[in-house]
Amino acid sequence: MKFHGEKSYIRCLAHVINLVCKAILKELKASSHKDAKRILDRMAAEKTDVVPTADAQTAIVKLRLLIMWILKSTQRIDAFAEFSPDLKLDYDVDTRWNSTFKMVTLGIRLRKPLVEIVVATPTLATLIIIEEEWLYLGEIHEVLEPFWDKTN
Repeated sequence: MKFHGEKSYIRCLAHVINLVCKAILKELKASSHKDAKRILDRMAAEKTDVVPTADAQTAIVKLRLLIMWILKSTQRIDAFAEFSPDLKLDYDVDTRWNSTFKMVTLGIRLRKPLVEIVVATPTLATLIIIEEEWLYLGEIHEVLEPFWDKTN
């Protein structure tokens, strides 16, 4: 086998999958963990629990904000445990696309308790995930699942 410089460069398949999935999530306006943290920090500075409508644009963003809002306080974690005693929440990180996939997967599994906590907390009204958005999250899961399988 002859080496032909740049033409012989072989990319890591896991890296290519990472780039493809990040591009998909960017196209879906999934935002990032860092953006969600910035929103929640701003809310804390303003001493409010109301998520501005402008910040909750897509189902993924709503899900991430909701999960991060719950995980930001031990009282909220305990309150969520009343709705879901068996399953625990986890959020994603920006450096790994598959953590967003895991967050979406977990969000779908915890749909009922997540909806219940939003309904029980009026200040979270902007984070209510409607039926069409749950279907959208399911479709995102279906698109990313083969990449998850190939990565593992």
